[in-house]
Amino acid sequence: MQLRVKRTAIFFATGLALLNACSPSDPEGACPDEPPPAFSITVRAESGPLPADTVLTLYYGAGVEVFELARPGPEHVLFCTPKPSTNSLGGGGAAGAAGEGGAPADSTTDELACDVWIEGSATISVTGGAYPSLSQELKGEVTDCGQVTVEEELVLGEVTTDSSGE
Repeated sequence: MQLRVKRTAIFFATGLALLNACSPSDPEGACPDEPPPAFSITVRAESGPLPADTVLTLYYGAGVEVFELARPGPEHVLFCTPKPSTNSLGGGGAAGAAGEGGAPADSTTDELACDVWIEGSATISVTGGAYPSLSQELKGEVTDCGQVTVEEELVLGEVTTDSSGE
């Protein structure tokens, strides 16, 4: 009987040691349970709210997806959330903020927060108001755990050193 108790105790101790070695609370080497979006993109205007006619077009391996601020439609891989303008209420706020950079006075979105759920690379273009259009190559990143989120910020009206004519 004593031998049986010792074997059970050794078996139990070994099992407990193995469970602790694979503990999910161990952050080193742990990969996320669910894959993250490939890209997290913030879109804003250099001054004032985004134009009400702001359009994002995503070109990726499986096709093209369009997001229109004025008329959001079905989302498949490009998920955008408008962030309301802090100056959208009448009265207070920055004088002349509405209408700057081609934004109509009825625009109430300071920025768009967008997640892109694809694998690999893509190109995104942004148009709106009188601003010159933007186009950005998006390059995906991968680690041993898989895809990681790449953060990008696109600013309508921002002066760049690009001499492509726009």
